[in-house]
Amino acid sequence: MRHSRLRRPTIFVCALLIVGLQAVTSCYSASPAALDYLELTLLGRQYKSEPLPIRISRLEQVSSGHSNAAEPLDFRMARLMASAEAYRKQQLHNDAVQAYNQGVDAMNQGVYPEALKHFQEAARLDTGMLQAYNNLATVYEKMAQPEDAIQAMQNAIRIAPRDPVLYRNLGILLEKSGKMEQAMAAYQTYLKLAPSDSDPAISSIVQALRQNSRREPDYYPIVTSATDGKLLAWPKNAQPIPVYVQLSNPDQAPYLPLLHETFRVWEQATGSGVSFVEVPESRKARILIQLRPGPLAHPEMEVGHAKYVIENPNHPYQSLTVTITVNTGERNHQEPTPPQREQVRRIMLHELGHAIGLWGHSPNPTDVMYTHPLVSNLSSRDVQTVRKLYENPTQFAQPRYPRFTIPGERPSSKAGN
Repeated sequence: MRHSRLRRPTIFVCALLIVGLQAVTSCYSASPAALDYLELTLLGRQYKSEPLPIRISRLEQVSSGHSNAAEPLDFRMARLMASAEAYRKQQLHNDAVQAYNQGVDAMNQGVYPEALKHFQEAARLDTGMLQAYNNLATVYEKMAQPEDAIQAMQNAIRIAPRDPVLYRNLGILLEKSGKMEQAMAAYQTYLKLAPSDSDPAISSIVQALRQNSRREPDYYPIVTSATDGKLLAWPKNAQPIPVYVQLSNPDQAPYLPLLHETFRVWEQATGSGVSFVEVPESRKARILIQLRPGPLAHPEMEVGHAKYVIENPNHPYQSLTVTITVNTGERNHQEPTPPQREQVRRIMLHELGHAIGLWGHSPNPTDVMYTHPLVSNLSSRDVQTVRKLYENPTQFAQPRYPRFTIPGERPSSKAGN
């Protein structure tokens, strides 16, 4: 999406912006310092050697188009001071617009550090420029600085507290950061301000969050409903589960420690009900994990999926395989950033949860097994659900939805595809 530049106003701001001028006339006098300031601001140079009446008359001609020699001097000076202040503010705004447009150009070219510098300058010059704060939030998010993005969006809301779109954007940022309660508050404000023109997806999220306020201790019924009441836990005689990890290129290597960490997380969560062992050949594996370059967030592309196949129902374990695919970003041989590592870890935890039997998706955004994983650690509900799964006898069956995907941006309304 390309962002638009701003146009500079062409109207010269004059003393018509003065409010209650008569109340402040006594504050001003035709002092040398005051005249110097007015001339530098309105004319760009000083005329110190000229008589006072000529200097004032020239200033009035520039600011209002005519001289007011018949009026009291203090009143004339007050009018000039107000005009100079309005002109100064207009110049600051013009400079802010220039900085903003430079930021837009840099952002459209994908040069986010440069865009950030220009938007910060625009916000400094004009603290009321809503567009600058809104685009600051966008750039911070692109640069994987979620807290700064949230702060910038909150600054935008202070400028326009009745703009529903800002609350929607804030809610999305908070949701992506795992701040569910704050996200719900922002979404509710959005729906209140835009009741007839709101995003149906936001309404669905708020409804899910409301239901989660009365949440159950686990989501075990969802797991069983996804497999028509039959369980897909790995039996004791199948432990440890042989796993083969396939790297698409050397750039994937820094993610291997994260993957090993997710193994340990699920092993501990199941109370030793599950264990893993890496094998050197894919043909010996029952879980195949493929790491591939690809976007970590995309509105139309999946960022991870798990596919469960039982080729021979009469010999389920011998013919069972689970293939997991995880996007790891597009880094161009650069070391992954901490936010990238965190996002990949979320996807790995989620997909490995499917692989050990948690089919279906939790409706709770605070769970790792939520449709669009937002948290980086297992919730108590995740732990209770997987333990409950491994406390029951295993009945291998083909899942109703044998392939589960993580959508790139918004939560999907389906259990899988």
